[in-house]
Amino acid sequence: MQPIAEEQNGKTCSERPESSTATGIRSDDPMRERSRSSNSSKRTTSSRSSQASKELKKVSRVFMVSWKIRTGGVVLALCAGMVNAIAFKALARFVSHQTGNLSKVGLHIQADKGHMAGDSALLVFSFLIGSLVCGFLIGKNTIHFGLALYDFCLLGVASLLVATTLLADHKVARYLAAGACGLQNGMATIWTGAVVRTTHVTGLLTDVGLIIGRLLSMLLRKRCGKTFDQVDQVEAADDLSKMSVLSSLVLGFLVGVSVGAVLEQAIDEYAFLIPAAITGLMGLSYSAYRVWHLKQHFFSTEEMEVVDVPEDIITGSVLHEQNENDDVDHGVDEVMLRVQARQTAPVTSVSRSAFLHYEAELAEEFEQRSRAAS
Repeated sequence: MQPIAEEQNGKTCSERPESSTATGIRSDDPMRERSRSSNSSKRTTSSRSSQASKELKKVSRVFMVSWKIRTGGVVLALCAGMVNAIAFKALARFVSHQTGNLSKVGLHIQADKGHMAGDSALLVFSFLIGSLVCGFLIGKNTIHFGLALYDFCLLGVASLLVATTLLADHKVARYLAAGACGLQNGMATIWTGAVVRTTHVTGLLTDVGLIIGRLLSMLLRKRCGKTFDQVDQVEAADDLSKMSVLSSLVLGFLVGVSVGAVLEQAIDEYAFLIPAAITGLMGLSYSAYRVWHLKQHFFSTEEMEVVDVPEDIITGSVLHEQNENDDVDHGVDEVMLRVQARQTAPVTSVSRSAFLHYEAELAEEFEQRSRAAS
C-alpha cells in the first residue's frame, strides 16, 4: 500500500501554516501563536511517524485480478485478434489498432491521394466513435464487475460484427469493424494501476518490458532476491501478477489472429460471426447475472455515480491511526488526495451521495477535535 501523498503545491503538509479559522484561536497573541505552532508541529511529526510505522507493518498487495476478469480479458483479446485477421484478409484493412491508419492519412496526404487518406481517416474516426459510445455507457475507467453496463457494450460489438458480415461487399463494412474494436477496447482501461487493452498489444508489450526491466534491476540490487524485505516481496509479487495478466492478453490476441486467419480461409467473411457469437454470448450472460442475480435495473446509471474510495478510509483507519489532527483542511484534503490516487490502492466503490455525506461527517469530526484541542 502506498503511503499517503504529503506534498502539495511544493509544500509538505507539515510546513503548511496553521489555520486560525480551523482552531478558533485569534492570532493577536504572538507568543501564544508561536507556542501553539511549535506544539502543533511536534504533534504532526509524531502522528506521521506513528502512521508511517503502521503503514509499513501492513504492506499489502494491490494488484490482484480475479479469474473472471482474467478469463474475460483473454477471451476479448482472442476475439479482437480474430476480427483484425479476418478484416485484413476479407476487407484488406487492419481495424483493431489505429496508429498505422493515422500514419497512412499523413502519407496519403503527402502523396496527394486524397481518397485513400479519407478512407484511413474514416477508420480512425470509426474507432473513435466506438470508444465514444463506450464512454457514454460506462462511466469509469476502473473495472466494476456486476455494476457497469458491459453487457450493452458486448452486445453492441456483436451487433456491429454481424452488420460487418452482412455488408462485407460494401466499403462501410471496414468502418463497422473498426467501430466494434473501439467499443470493445474502451470497456475496461484501468485495473489497479495497470492499463488494460484488448484490441492491440503495443501498450501491453511496453508495460511487460518495463516490468521485466524493473524486476531485473531489483534482483541485481538485492542479490538475486536474497536481501528482499517485505516491501520488495510485495512489489515483486504485484509486478509478476501484472505481467501474467498482460502477457496472457498478448498471447490471446496472437492466438486469435491465427484462428481468425484459418476461419476466414474456410468460410470467408462469415468468420466474423464467430467473434460476434462469443461477444454476444458474453453480453447475454453478463446481463442475466447483473439483472437477475444482482437485481440491477437493465439500464442502470449507478456505476456512473459511484466513487472509488481507498478501503482503509471506509473502515476508518485513517481517522483512528492519527492520534491528534491539528488541521481540519489537511484532514479533508488527505481523504480527497487518496480518493484521487485510487488507481494504485485497494478500493471500495460507494455511491456518490454516501461519499459526500461521509466527507461532510469527516470535516465535522475534524472540526470538533480541533475545538476540543484548543
